Amino acid sequence: MGDVIIACDFSDQEKLFDFLKPFEGLNPYLKLGMEIIYKEGPQLVTKLHNMGFKIFLDLKLHDIPNTVEKAMRNIAELGVEITNVHAAGGIAMMAAARRGLDSTEAGKKTELIAVTQLTSISQEALENELLIKENLADVVKHYALNAKAAGLQGVV
Repeated sequence: MGDVIIACDFSDQEKLFDFLKPFEGLNPYLKLGMEIIYKEGPQLVTKLHNMGFKIFLDLKLHDIPNTVEKAMRNIAELGVEITNVHAAGGIAMMAAARRGLDSTEAGKKTELIAVTQLTSISQEALENELLIKENLADVVKHYALNAKAAGLQGVV
């Protein structure tokens, strides 16, 4: 059986720690997103690692390649098990993210995945707001192939 990843969409660490009490010693993956990381900071990752939890840092980085590479160097120092970028940033950006992670021994062990499309994007939004006229399923497949070309380990 595969690993369990628990989405921890909490606004602060007090609520998160209350939620996690029954999971202590079981060491599941915890998915931490922007909401809690922007409030509590990267030190939360260290606290959770010290408690035995594995971390999927779900920040969906999407910026110019140089900026993403530098951000991933910082993420690499946290030693998270999984992190991600947004595939819409392109192959060069995704490859730069991998280089940033590979800058430390801990980062080399981090799985890097790409988000192909947000679940909130419909075919209508794709065409009318983003001006992408391709079928949503085809866009997702193309982004997945780009992620593979960039050396990423998977896609969502």
